[in-house]
Amino acid sequence: MSKDEFEDRGFKSILYRIGETYVDFFEPLRDDTPMARQLQATGPGVMHVAFGVDGIDQVFSDLVAKGNQMRGDAPAASPFGYRNLNIDTDSSHGILFQLAEGEATH
Repeated sequence: MSKDEFEDRGFKSILYRIGETYVDFFEPLRDDTPMARQLQATGPGVMHVAFGVDGIDQVFSDLVAKGNQMRGDAPAASPFGYRNLNIDTDSSHGILFQLAEGEATH
């Protein structure tokens, strides 16, 4: 388990590892963050679902080639130490799907 606060990104997190699975709970620190706005709009619930992948750069290229809208121009480093990409909610019926590669550093 780890607890973190990301003041610059406007949220805090508590992360549990259960076997090979991570379960992460977020709480916004300010009302002006995307996370806070989503909670205000939709109420509590599933914000995003993440899956581990190998070859994230190729996965990103394949998803773009198939017409998926992505958040960002390439996979990025997460605050937890792994690389990730996010499929825009416009391409995924309102749920943020994240694909990640690598181990979390905490």
